[in-house]
This record gives sequence, C-alpha cells and structure tokens, in this order.
Amino acid sequence: MIRGLIGKIHNIENNELFFNVNGVIYQIYISENTKKHIIDLSKELDFYIDILEKISEVGYDLYGFIDMDEKRLFEKIIKIPKVGNKIALNVFNEFSPIELIEKISIEDKKELKKIKGFGEKGIVSLINQLKDESIDIDKRFLKLKDKLIELGLKKEDFNEFIKNKKDMSDIQIVKEYLKNK
Repeated sequence: MIRGLIGKIHNIENNELFFNVNGVIYQIYISENTKKHIIDLSKELDFYIDILEKISEVGYDLYGFIDMDEKRLFEKIIKIPKVGNKIALNVFNEFSPIELIEKISIEDKKELKKIKGFGEKGIVSLINQLKDESIDIDKRFLKLKDKLIELGLKKEDFNEFIKNKKDMSDIQIVKEYLKNK
C-alpha cells in the first residue's frame, strides 16, 4: 500500500499530476484545490504528496492530496452510495475543505449544487454524511473569516491568508493581517 510519495512534478495536465519519484513517473488524480497549491512548486523541488490508492476491477488509480483534511473528507464522501472517486474529487474541484465545511454547516444547497455529479439527493446525502464533520479549524475560522472580511480582507483571499496560521491565536492572526494590510 502506498501512503505517500516524495518527488518532483514532471507535468500537470488537467487534474492529473505526473509525479517523478526516482525516475518512476506516477499518474495521480488531484483536485483543483490540490492543484492550485502545487502548481507554484518548482519542478526542481522535492515535496510530499499524500496518496490514496483505489484498486478496482477496471484499474489501479492513485489520488493525491496536499491537504490532510481534503483527504479525510474525500474518504468520507466516497462512502456515500453512488458516489465514486471522480465525483468525490469534483467536490474539491469546487470547494476547499474549509469552504466545504462552511457550506455543509449552513446547508447551503444552492452553492453545493455547483458540484459536478451531485443532484438534489446527492447534496442531501453529502450534507448528512458530513454534517457532524469538522476540521480542526472550521468553526473557529468561520468566525475569524467574518472578522477579517469586516477588516477588509477579500473573501476569496481568506484560505490563502490563513493556510499556514493554524497554530496562531485569533488575535495573532488579526494583528498579522492588520500589520500587512
């Protein structure tokens, strides 16, 4: 079983990462969320990507995740009846893990309908499957997000701003935002 890989980006085409690990190139399916985090990584730098193997009668697929919350939620989503790996990946083509939990917590069906492959029943199943889920940062950061938006942070910039600040207090994060504003 493959748990993760360390290597270099060989190429990225659509949502497929071709990952060079000591001369062996792996084809790994990734979401838009993961793609936007790795697209800036230099082809010269080694980095780690978390892997989920899926073996079926039709093939052997690898799914890659930079974000452990995305991987954990993906594993929960594929447990929903009639939701396969590619449809589950579509969830993160549309939303980051933080955004998904936010949409689930307020049951924002209108926004969740944007996910390719999910109809009305699928959205209800998705909400039911994940309604008790949380990310370490979800509820805390939902409140913090509102505070930072009030202070002038653009809503679409929140995830990028917050991604390396999980260990900071809310006050420290707000101070850092104000300092760099």
